[in-house]
Amino acid sequence: MIATEINVPDSLGLTETIRQMRLMEIESLENSYFQHLCDRTFGHQEEITPQDLYKAVFEFVSKFKYEDDPEDEKLTAPKYLFTTRTGDCDDFALFIKTVLKYYGIDAKYLLCGKTDEGFSHIVVETPEGIILDGTNDKYNYLSDEYKFKLRV
Repeated sequence: MIATEINVPDSLGLTETIRQMRLMEIESLENSYFQHLCDRTFGHQEEITPQDLYKAVFEFVSKFKYEDDPEDEKLTAPKYLFTTRTGDCDDFALFIKTVLKYYGIDAKYLLCGKTDEGFSHIVVETPEGIILDGTNDKYNYLSDEYKFKLRV
């Protein structure tokens, strides 16, 4: 798969969205352009500590423009987000998690909801429990309004 964006119809649900995000992670991690952009933007793997990487990635993504999907679920490939710097929470989480994976850090998606009727937000949680939310201007912060969480 070589994609810049894909649409996942809402009717296919959360499971398909997460599956497509994982496929986009794999494709980006194997992409030399993505690897080059990571090295150029955040430094080479041996040059950066996990804590410094978390902060650098958070600061980089916090400058992205938030834009809701027009309809259904539109996912933007991490390699493409380096250029567009526009997306919603799932695009930002996909980017963050893929960059961390490139540096050997096995982070998780954290699905968040305000009620038990479904999830409305997605962020990344590092192995140390640090929250990286590209839609938030606070580092390591998740609003108390999200009562329900699921790690995937």
